[in-house]
Amino acid sequence: MPFTQLTDDLWVLNRPARLGPIDLGHRMTVVRLASGRLWVHSPVALDDEIRTELDALGEVENFVAPSTFHDLYWPAWFAAYPEARFSPLRACATTIPSCRSPTPWASKPPLPGRTNWDRRCSAACPKSTKSSFCIPRASETLITADMAFNLDRGVDFATGLVLRMTGCYDRFGVSRLYKMKIKDEGAMRRSVDEVLAWDFNRIVLGHGRVVEKDGQQILKDAYDFLRS
Repeated sequence: MPFTQLTDDLWVLNRPARLGPIDLGHRMTVVRLASGRLWVHSPVALDDEIRTELDALGEVENFVAPSTFHDLYWPAWFAAYPEARFSPLRACATTIPSCRSPTPWASKPPLPGRTNWDRRCSAACPKSTKSSFCIPRASETLITADMAFNLDRGVDFATGLVLRMTGCYDRFGVSRLYKMKIKDEGAMRRSVDEVLAWDFNRIVLGHGRVVEKDGQQILKDAYDFLRS
């Protein structure tokens, strides 16, 4: 079974994400809404096994592209789920091949089914806008793409070398490359503060280990550079 269940209504699926010799991994996250339908964050490459298990979990209502680097596999999903809603960032809406009738996000991305979700889309990095979602209820989970990385020592040599260079090797941290793209530190600080005000304990990242506890403090510590 490709999916790993974290709570009653939350699943993740991990796949490789190679750029030459580097593999940062790619995590897809699935949330079952109060309606029983599914919300899918950052889909990986679609195959028959994934589709079969996803369909067994429920009817897909919404797909989300959380950043311009998490939209590589959408055309196959468009074809497989023609009735689903596809919600990319505005930057993705113009770059995704065959992107049909997308509903681009503004500063507050749409969330179907649960009105008590929190969400934030930061425009502090115009070329690679990042987003975060929080499911308060029992799961208390923050879902994000590239807001931080959390890969361990189990990566291969080339990936480890890149992670050392970017300050993310064997630790929860913000990539130096991402820091360099921040054009408005004040706006970024406000976005992070809003996320930190949410009620979460777990963090599900796009790349690396899931943080199972103390997520708010860990994220706050990672973004302390905005206060220096």
